[in-house]
Amino acid sequence: MTQRYKATLEYDGRGFVGWQVQTNGKSIQHEVERALGVLNRGPVRVTASGRTDAGVHALAQVIHFDFKTPFEARKLRHGFNGLADQRISMIGLEPVDAAFDAQLSARSKLYRYTILNRYDHSPLLGAISWHVREQLDSEAMRNAARHLVGKHDFNAFKAADSCARTSERTVIEITLQNQGELLLIEVLGAGFLKHMVRNIVGSLVMVGTGKQQPDWVKQVLQGRDRTKAGPTAPPQGLALVRVDY
Repeated sequence: MTQRYKATLEYDGRGFVGWQVQTNGKSIQHEVERALGVLNRGPVRVTASGRTDAGVHALAQVIHFDFKTPFEARKLRHGFNGLADQRISMIGLEPVDAAFDAQLSARSKLYRYTILNRYDHSPLLGAISWHVREQLDSEAMRNAARHLVGKHDFNAFKAADSCARTSERTVIEITLQNQGELLLIEVLGAGFLKHMVRNIVGSLVMVGTGKQQPDWVKQVLQGRDRTKAGPTAPPQGLALVRVDY
């Protein structure tokens, strides 16, 4: 009797080529399937809510997989954590109906980007943040972000090698929160294009440093030209925080 499971993973994306299995290095998907395959005594195919890029972290990536025989959830989770790369941890697990699909059943996702905004670098925070030395005007960045909320064509904010069939996406909310020297940018959306959040952050930083005005973001969005937007923010500042079903 096959049993489907829904699992929540936390992982440090450093040193991985991203979520998806690739030929040029170690992927998170490969490592997860390897550990689960040992427990299942046979190959296991895992489906995630979405792909994270190389170097991007996750606080709560959701996956589903099928086991050929039911397994006690607590033992399965603990067994996985003992076998998998220690940069990956299964922090939640439950049996679900076979109709559940980690990708297709998802309604929205929340990503958080962390910026360390001070002159000196941080040996500790550097692994999970983008170090921006110039003082950022977070209020100007908030005003710019408002132009991106709603259903739009985000062609200007997708990766050049994106193979998505359409660049139309819906951003539900963008919030910016100052926590001392940290600036947290959270983007809630129904779905995202490759590098979309990082490109949004890069453009908001252009506004925050005074290189562009808030209305410039609206012009970039409407122009649908990637070359007119800001740079792609580095991957280590980004984390998948939540997937809603």
